[in-house]
Amino acid sequence: MNNDWQLFHAFMKYVRWGIAEPVRCPNDNYAMYLRMGTNDEPGLMCPLCNTLFMPGLNTVNDIKAAVEESERLVGRPTTH
Repeated sequence: MNNDWQLFHAFMKYVRWGIAEPVRCPNDNYAMYLRMGTNDEPGLMCPLCNTLFMPGLNTVNDIKAAVEESERLVGRPTTH
């Protein structure tokens, strides 16, 4: 699970830098932020509707691809 946290923190860094697009809430299309979910796993929280989403495999794979692309764009080696 520690690797998931590293992946999500890297993703949120690239979102803050404007390199990656944020994950959007399915309820209101608002940008979500990283939050500790159940069992100490990374979750995504919508600040507008106050809903915590636990990302599934597809979302995790999309985040991993976004981090790899962002690292390629900034010239850093992919570590995830």
